[in-house]
Amino acid sequence: MEINFSQRTVTLLGKEKFKKLQSAHVAVFGLGGVGSYALEALARAGIGTITIVDYDRIEESNINRQILATYPDIGKYKVDVAEERMLKINPNITIYKFPTFITSENISEILQKRFCFAIDAIDTLSSKIDLLVALHEEQIFTVSCMGAGMKIDPLSITVDDISKTHTCPLAKNVRVELRKRGITRNITCVFSTEVPKQKPIDTNYNNFITINNNVRKKIIGSVSYLPGIFGLISAGVIIQKITSQ
Repeated sequence: MEINFSQRTVTLLGKEKFKKLQSAHVAVFGLGGVGSYALEALARAGIGTITIVDYDRIEESNINRQILATYPDIGKYKVDVAEERMLKINPNITIYKFPTFITSENISEILQKRFCFAIDAIDTLSSKIDLLVALHEEQIFTVSCMGAGMKIDPLSITVDDISKTHTCPLAKNVRVELRKRGITRNITCVFSTEVPKQKPIDTNYNNFITINNNVRKKIIGSVSYLPGIFGLISAGVIIQKITSQ
């Protein structure tokens, strides 16, 4: 007997809940180590429409942790690689893509796609705050992913409201900035209670890279599995939210 793409998911969830996944529209902001795995899980679960947002191109340094990143695709826009991969997984999926760096000025254009669920996997603080404020104002159910860098313990990852986050430096900064905008709760977060490593284990390794105009940027250490777990958990929270309604 041939088992089709959705049969195992339908066996677990039932036809009615699977139909909810097929009719759902989810946005994924950021297609790095966290967002790329979240996108993968959403597509394989049968989400019918996904909006993807990322301004970046694939680089060699992405390969250690980003499911979209391979050597043949270096230099390509992540949204293009993601769209191609998602259509290979589910040819019936609808993808809206924005090769865009999120700012307060361009979020409204993306919101016109009318998605009802979102995953924030952005690591630039200013963009993250602008995005979360806009999603909160629109009452779009959002899972926001906090810092996955400089950590190795998968068992320290948890899910809670932004008001309950702790230990994570990024989460602290997000709380501070959101509080300035009058937001203190009602944003679901995936975060780690592990204290980030402060120094590279190999102190002889060059811990900086040179980018445009010879500006040196500090490398944030990461390992293959940790960002992916963040992304898979965030997708799981979204899928459970969709099927519970």
